[in-house]
Amino acid sequence: MNAVIHPCTPSRRIPDRAKLGDKKFQDAVKDDQKHRALIKHQLNKKPLQKGEEVNLIRPPDARNVCKGDYKKFQDAVKDDQKHRALIKHQLNKKPLQEGEEVKLIRPPVRLSGPHLPKLRDFKPLMRLGKGTFGEVYLAQKNGGVDSGALYAMKMINISRSMGERNGPQKFRTEYAVHERVTNVPFLVGLHYTFQRESNLWLAVDYYPGGDLRDLLNWKRKLTESTTRLYLAEIVLAVDHLHKIGVIHRDLKPENILIDSEGHIAVTDYGLCKEFPPDAKIKRAYSVCGTSDYMAPEMIQGKGYSMEVDWWSVGIIAYEMMAGFRPFVIARDESKTKLRQKIVQQTPAIPKNFTSIGSRFVRGLLEKMPLKRLTSGKTIKQDIMQHQFFNGINWDKVASKKLKMPYVPPYNSSKDVHPVQNLKIELLAHTTGCKRAEACLYVAPSLIPSNE
Repeated sequence: MNAVIHPCTPSRRIPDRAKLGDKKFQDAVKDDQKHRALIKHQLNKKPLQKGEEVNLIRPPDARNVCKGDYKKFQDAVKDDQKHRALIKHQLNKKPLQEGEEVKLIRPPVRLSGPHLPKLRDFKPLMRLGKGTFGEVYLAQKNGGVDSGALYAMKMINISRSMGERNGPQKFRTEYAVHERVTNVPFLVGLHYTFQRESNLWLAVDYYPGGDLRDLLNWKRKLTESTTRLYLAEIVLAVDHLHKIGVIHRDLKPENILIDSEGHIAVTDYGLCKEFPPDAKIKRAYSVCGTSDYMAPEMIQGKGYSMEVDWWSVGIIAYEMMAGFRPFVIARDESKTKLRQKIVQQTPAIPKNFTSIGSRFVRGLLEKMPLKRLTSGKTIKQDIMQHQFFNGINWDKVASKKLKMPYVPPYNSSKDVHPVQNLKIELLAHTTGCKRAEACLYVAPSLIPSNE
């Protein structure tokens, strides 16, 4: 019988002599022989019973989706389903005979070994919310260099994401940008990725202070000096994205989170546009994002570049100091009317704005992209040295040494409590072997130096 594997028995990797050396290679060969003998013994001792579930440790590799190869992932899912049915049929029909060779199935993804973290290392504390493709939980890491750390665990159903309009592209982009900005100040980064069958788990930074929208709902509007502190951090976040060839395209208060010390972090990379490092022309054409924060050139469909993000920063700056957005419509008016106003009208500047604040906002809300702040000049010349930021020490901003005006009034690690009988593994909605998972990514800063 070809290609059989016992339930809950992990596949083995072919020993690599070049990497292991002679002694370790010989030990690995002996270990592999023992493993084969054990599988053979188990199959002869207890054939699969009728109706018993077969759990192959052979998950379709989610990295195919992360790279944009959605068809390869879908084909792997179908192949895996056919393979399970075939193995189950063969085991029921003909148990392994004495002396028959066992051919081990090697998975296309590396399974979580003893040195890698596993889903069960994360204790779920509370449900944070529900996204387009899955749910988000607050979880605490047990063990490792980051033991006790809190993470937002995002579960993504890959099959469901591929069924949504533009779902695969959003998923791939969000994953890629999360990974690229790990440990970058003011951007939500990725720390771990796990895969269980067609579910992907992303462990990202947790921000207990809510988002900028929550703060604006509470305060209604902020002073210019307070706004300046938040905008300084937002500017550095947006500048970093642009330096790595990414346009965010959905900057708004809801996508600006606040950490336990009051510092901000930009999140939600699903609508980002990535350009290859060698791209000479960085131009996009899709109309996407939130209408209230869309730049005129995006609405007009003429093509756009990084300047659309600075327009959004201008809308956010206006809203923080005014308490309302510069372009508004009545409840019975459509989004089309709102977009017409953005393209055609010049917003009135509230009286509480200083002359410097007014010039700064007008510079960001310039309808002509080539005349907008940061167009044709460096961010340092156009924004960081603008009078609006007089007195700001940018080195202290970058190192998060400035005291922020709002700090969440609680210690998140002490004020959250575990949900009874809730295990992160159970949330994956999969059955079968506990080892049927793969750790696809660990942030470099979390890998022990001896690994």
